[in-house]
Amino acid sequence: MKAKFTFLVALVFFIVGYSPDTFGIFNNTPSLKPFPVIGQQKEPALVKIKELDDSFIIDLKYATTDNFTGKKIYSQDICLIHRNTAQKLISAHKEFKQLGYRIKIYDAYRPYSAQRILYDAAENKSFLADPEKGSNHNRGAAVDITLVDEKGDELPMPSMFDEFSKKSRIDYYNTTRELINNRELLGRVMIKHGFKRIGNEWWHFDDTKAKQYPLLDIPFEDFMDPRPSGLLSELQSITYPTYLCTRCRVGRFTFC
Repeated sequence: MKAKFTFLVALVFFIVGYSPDTFGIFNNTPSLKPFPVIGQQKEPALVKIKELDDSFIIDLKYATTDNFTGKKIYSQDICLIHRNTAQKLISAHKEFKQLGYRIKIYDAYRPYSAQRILYDAAENKSFLADPEKGSNHNRGAAVDITLVDEKGDELPMPSMFDEFSKKSRIDYYNTTRELINNRELLGRVMIKHGFKRIGNEWWHFDDTKAKQYPLLDIPFEDFMDPRPSGLLSELQSITYPTYLCTRCRVGRFTFC
């Protein structure tokens, strides 16, 4: 009886042009939808933070080999951030500057494709978002930062950036009062201006509205300044001689 019912249902779906598995009748495995990752910026969601406020200190660790992987992960040294998150960060930066400090940015927007590279390279994966879920860095709505003083020196913190240890936790107190105060100053001002902390990284801050923005996998090359092309580019690439005119002794050429 069950076999006849199954046959009839399959026949009906065949006639109307559907597969029985379209509605999961014969397949108990839930369908997995691809995670939404946008490969092109359809609207100017990401901006260059230095073009909005050039007083930020930029030190993108993953655009260099000075990171836990020992490899250059980002193709370009361009600090990008979601435009709404940028306004919050600029607001926090203004308050820090009134206190005599400036923000140094270690990381901001991180392409989705780079998330997998970092996740696979990390021995302790609890410090990195699972690529299956994505990171708020991939939305351009998270920053890794610290503070520098008027001389440009970093304020001492309980741990180094990307030090995957208990010292990186925001509830780590087995250290000096100075280091705790520096960490809490950073956290207190950032929270005031629309960010939230995570437990295991004192340097990481999420925009409180990060989940409203999509994951992005836009390459840094899309944000590079256009290079001059054609005749203008060729003229700019010419290196002229520095000798003087043989007649008037001025100018760059051998004739007047």
